[in-house]
Amino acid sequence: MGKGSSPRPFSVSQEQFGNNFDAIFRKPNPKVKEDAQHEDEEFELINKRKEINERTLDGKVQTQDNK
Repeated sequence: MGKGSSPRPFSVSQEQFGNNFDAIFRKPNPKVKEDAQHEDEEFELINKRKEINERTLDGKVQTQDNK
């Protein structure tokens, strides 16, 4: 056996090494990112509808003059 035939001892476990490698080099899945963006847009629409409904009383839109 020659020089370099045995591996160096590991200072971290293989699992920790894999987790660190993924955290540094792994790119996020574009589909997940796109889904999150669509979800955020839907929540914004829901909040806008909720605000409109809160301003509505007995089918009439309240104005600042009516307060």
